[in-house]
Amino acid sequence: MNFNNLDAIIYTEGFSEGETGQAKISPFDRTCEFTGEFVPMLTIGAPVIIVCKYHDVPLLRVCGKAYLSTRNYLRITDVECSLCDGAENLIETQVSISADIIKATRRTVKLIPCYVSAIGVDAVTLSGCDLNPDGADKRITLRMGYPVFPREVDIPLVSCEKGLRFGDSPRLAYRYEEISPRDLSCIRAFVRERENAKLADLFKPRSNII
Repeated sequence: MNFNNLDAIIYTEGFSEGETGQAKISPFDRTCEFTGEFVPMLTIGAPVIIVCKYHDVPLLRVCGKAYLSTRNYLRITDVECSLCDGAENLIETQVSISADIIKATRRTVKLIPCYVSAIGVDAVTLSGCDLNPDGADKRITLRMGYPVFPREVDIPLVSCEKGLRFGDSPRLAYRYEEISPRDLSCIRAFVRERENAKLADLFKPRSNII
């Protein structure tokens, strides 16, 4: 997740409307720098909330304490970071989940092992399998269970445009062709919980290293 040059709004006590600017977050020392045309002058230790956006949609909620404050610059420390409400709709979370692709004929049903390497509310990325997303495997059915779902779920998928992604190994992007509201709710909850856990670990207090 990118933590640099984020469009942001700052909220502080005594100011009813937030001021806009740019935020840069540093997980290493748990700080956040905010710059803007006008930044409220704050005393050291004053509580601050900075909401970072992605395409004008709230993404990250950053909480901390004022450390250095000028008319155009604010640095906060002891930062804690979490997803804003609904931010799980904007992101994919990187995973490695064992799953199966269902290959069905008139007489047999064959399960092809694969891995889900990323999942979001619109699409999944698959790896570890040999598929032809532009041909016979444009439409497939994915069977996946824990930890995304409490039970095994079969999800019809259709290959995304330019769905072949290269890296250490080929990965295939598929979007959900059909999915129930209950299953989509499970995906949202999984993405949100996983990403918040990553952020909590990334920004947890660490002992000073001498």
